[in-house]
Amino acid sequence: MVAEEPEHRQRRTRFAFDLEEVCIDSVCRQVSGRVMVSVRDLDLQADLGDRLTLSGRLQRPAPARNLGAFDYRAFLELEQIYYLLALRRPEQLVASEQRPGSWLFEQVVLPVRHSVARSITRNLSGGPACLLLGVLLGEKYALPEELREDFRLTGLTHALVVSGLNVALVVLFFLTAFKLCRVPERLALVLTLLVVALFAVVTQLQAPVVRAGLMAGALLLGRLCGRPGEIYNGLGLAALIILVWQPASLLSLSFQLSFVATLSLVGLTPPIAALFPAPWRSHPWAGEWVLMPLCACLAAQVGTTPLIVWAFYQFSPISLVSNLVVLPLLNLALALGMLAGLTGWWLPLLATAFNGSNYLVLKLAIALVQFFAHLPYASVQLARPGMVSLGCWVLLCLCLAFAHHRLARKAALFVALLWANWAVWEPRLRTPVLEVFFLDVGQGDAALVRLPDGRSLLIDGGERSPDFDQGERVILPVLRYLGIDRLEAVVASHPHNDHIGGLIAVLEGVEVEHYLDSGQYCDTWTARRVRELVREKGIEYHPLAAGDSIAGLGGVGGLVLHPGTGFVSESEEPAEAALWQLGRASALRGAEGAPPRLLHLLGSHFCRGGPTSGCRGLGGPAQQIPPPLAGGDRAVRKTRGAGVAHGW
Repeated sequence: MVAEEPEHRQRRTRFAFDLEEVCIDSVCRQVSGRVMVSVRDLDLQADLGDRLTLSGRLQRPAPARNLGAFDYRAFLELEQIYYLLALRRPEQLVASEQRPGSWLFEQVVLPVRHSVARSITRNLSGGPACLLLGVLLGEKYALPEELREDFRLTGLTHALVVSGLNVALVVLFFLTAFKLCRVPERLALVLTLLVVALFAVVTQLQAPVVRAGLMAGALLLGRLCGRPGEIYNGLGLAALIILVWQPASLLSLSFQLSFVATLSLVGLTPPIAALFPAPWRSHPWAGEWVLMPLCACLAAQVGTTPLIVWAFYQFSPISLVSNLVVLPLLNLALALGMLAGLTGWWLPLLATAFNGSNYLVLKLAIALVQFFAHLPYASVQLARPGMVSLGCWVLLCLCLAFAHHRLARKAALFVALLWANWAVWEPRLRTPVLEVFFLDVGQGDAALVRLPDGRSLLIDGGERSPDFDQGERVILPVLRYLGIDRLEAVVASHPHNDHIGGLIAVLEGVEVEHYLDSGQYCDTWTARRVRELVREKGIEYHPLAAGDSIAGLGGVGGLVLHPGTGFVSESEEPAEAALWQLGRASALRGAEGAPPRLLHLLGSHFCRGGPTSGCRGLGGPAQQIPPPLAGGDRAVRKTRGAGVAHGW
């Protein structure tokens, strides 16, 4: 049975599906559990509550197989979904029975959602319509991928979801409307409370709306009973109810960001505002319309930055400015969208006027987001912070919240000094090692090397296809996770798509100093695009052949063993093979088309003609390669682990 309203994207529909019975080879069993069904290129008309008979193979979601990768299995398990079912052929839909859902959903929720959507899309389309539907009804997946990326780069992702601001506007709008209609105060409070509950249901009970709705409900009930509201008690009540209803929400990033942002706004805005001179705060318009919004944005950014860096490995320096400029426009667009949704079913001409005004507001907001996203350093990559950094940040925020106490100011200074000492000395006291990360890119190959001196190299990048780009979806997240924004060298074993396809995204998104390959020419789009990027970005190109030396990287040196010039011209699949040496340890990596004992050399410093005395590499003097590398198989010593070998 369809367990939730289907989510429609481009060429794809997906929905949660409650299993009732599973049949295998004519043997049927009653079961219970939830499955995520994904439908591609099929016209499947299904709605909440419909009963379907589907044919296919149940599969467990793939766990995270690389550092920094999104753990889809863990994400679905938080929603109590444990299996996937893909529908690609019409015959997989065996039977369909449309059944009425609950009265609330069929008679209230769906009509309201459809009415609001029709009122908006009657006059709006494209990016403005998708953005408004996202912030008003929570349909954020209709937004184009490029625009979502711009919002992410500018620190405005939170603006794409229904949040507490929507609830605040609903409360303000209806309380004002009831007051103008001379509705008694107690009745107006009760009606507004019912509207808030309906709004939460219409927006599919998203965590930020539930949290804000519960807080608003507590404040409205308190006002009904003649008791003053207390923001921390309301926030605690909201958290308690959500966690009793769905305990796994505590592990959800949406839940965490929602409550941390609210706590930061409430607890940090006053002390941050107190840092400014009193005349600025008391100014009739600058204090209320400029200074306080600035302090609120800064407070939310201070509180949520650690979580954002932890989850996305990035920080947006431009986010403070973008939030101050874009959020007021989105608030205005949200208010106009509510007015259009409320008037669209009985005053369509008035709704058209609201939509026309909103088009200008939304277009301006989108243009500003795109402008900020393309500014230099709009977003910077950061390594995932450790527990010490997170703990110090939390302590500093607590000290800032109680900054009016002298003891809190002393504690903040002590924590800051402790944090600075740890940041300075911990990397210097760490034992330098050679780390090799073997990345899971499916068909093809990719390996990331971090040398003892901190520089990084990448060999191969996996495949690039219309459906999945290994460079964008695998390699770049690993680099962000490790805080790598610059590669000393990229090495391509041979110019086939399953080895260099992912390098396109890497060359586009990361600074690269040197590009090394065997010199083989390949006339494919992927190979041509790689060569174009090497030329456009001024990356130094070096073809390697047997006998070349790579050295000068913090004690790591190597010798290219394969291929020779004749092999490159005669073979369709030449691949470089080389040997690493760090002290007495050596490492070999295999090459397609080469003898098994000839393996790939990773490095960034090399000189032609072997390790000759006085020859310089790509960035320093080349080191001597010991004679034993010239012949004989050498053993490779590896430490078993999750895709990483230490101390070669």
